[in-house]
Amino acid sequence: MWRIYLAIGLTMTAFGCGGADTTKKSSSHGKPAACTAAQVNNTQCSGTVLQKCDGTTWATVQNCTTTSQQCSELTATTAACVTPVPTTCTAAQTNFQRCNLNLLETCDGSTWALTQNCAATNLACVASGNSATCETPPLCADAATNEYLVCDGNQVVTCNGSTQSDSYDCMASGAECYDFPDAAPATAWCVVASGDACLSSEGYQLFCGSGGTPSASMRCDLDVGCTSGGSACSADGFEQTCLASNTLLVGCIAAGNISQQFVIDCAADGYQGTCPTGGTACVTTVSGAQCYPGVINCSGGLTCSGSNTWGTCN
Repeated sequence: MWRIYLAIGLTMTAFGCGGADTTKKSSSHGKPAACTAAQVNNTQCSGTVLQKCDGTTWATVQNCTTTSQQCSELTATTAACVTPVPTTCTAAQTNFQRCNLNLLETCDGSTWALTQNCAATNLACVASGNSATCETPPLCADAATNEYLVCDGNQVVTCNGSTQSDSYDCMASGAECYDFPDAAPATAWCVVASGDACLSSEGYQLFCGSGGTPSASMRCDLDVGCTSGGSACSADGFEQTCLASNTLLVGCIAAGNISQQFVIDCAADGYQGTCPTGGTACVTTVSGAQCYPGVINCSGGLTCSGSNTWGTCN
């Protein structure tokens, strides 16, 4: 499984989360020109035109006819330019069935007629010989990708190609599993609500959000849990840094287009310290305060009793 955790008591590891026509034919014209931030990177068809949401509007990706293709909406949030398959069949093929991506079609003696749109009920079309059925798609459906994460209810499932290799129960932390729609490769992780602890009992970092959806405006305070006041951060090349209001940024969790800060309030009870401008750690001069070398340092002639572990300033 994709492990995300505190490497030591507080210092956080940085990471990045981290064919043919499928569902329905080209959609009708007249779709709304505007989209929302929640739809960023979603794609749709407007007639023969493939569009992508940039957070405010549906921007043109390409007119599929320029490559002799048609625009097809594969799922509720994805579309693509696809090469059309033959629409005619023969009398000898009467009642034969086929999968036109996620469209189950039956030969009526002259044409391939739509029998069922499997994707409309979150199913996948599966062909066997001259028959086809709509079936529940496998969790691990991307045989070409070595490691990716998907939700199975509130379980985060780790896939290696088409094989499931591990799973983690978000409910163990009172969280919900969320599939990031714009992550590549596929990524899923646990989301907890405002005020809830954002570290699991195993030390896994959890996303903060509402209704099981992560929020870019939230962050994790390691003392009080999920709070508002979050800002974007980068998990790549992460370094601890002092923010405003005696707040120490100690980590960044990222997946898809969502990133969240993990912070410590240096002035909180137990630390009673500050975070100097330009600094990279909390500093406390209070005897008996909690300390952790490199994260919460003792000053004013005091030393921390812990070495790569929690201690007190003496």
